[in-house]
Amino acid sequence: MSNKGKKKQSFISSVAKEFKYITWPKSKEFKSTSFVVLTFVFIYILYIGFFDFILKKGFDLLFK
Repeated sequence: MSNKGKKKQSFISSVAKEFKYITWPKSKEFKSTSFVVLTFVFIYILYIGFFDFILKKGFDLLFK
């Protein structure tokens, strides 16, 4: 086996080993953190949308 093949096999085996250490959140924890993330995303969308609207109106008045 070439040196490249050994490195690839070593990488794959180390990734498989690390997958054993993964802990997934429980359902309740997943729901609460998802709610927080979605809330902040919604607030961010409103924030960007507000400034987009203001800038569009400003440029429309400026270049009209």
